[in-house]
Amino acid sequence: MTQPAAPRPGWYADPEVPGRDRWWTGMSWSEHTAKTDRSNPAYARAMRAGVDSVARAGQVAFYVVLALALVFAISRPS
Repeated sequence: MTQPAAPRPGWYADPEVPGRDRWWTGMSWSEHTAKTDRSNPAYARAMRAGVDSVARAGQVAFYVVLALALVFAISRPS
């Protein structure tokens, strides 16, 4: 039986302090927190932007590693 996937990285309600958000890395809670103001539309946009930038950084890192692996594989003597 497979385990359910962990939530994506992002800002979530802090499980320990009501009224505060905490950054979830995708694997664990980080030390980064922010005061919650969910009634403000700018808050939602800022939180979404943070998730998008983390996803983008992950994609860039993947393609850099892939390119390096290809260069290594091509340049390696047979």
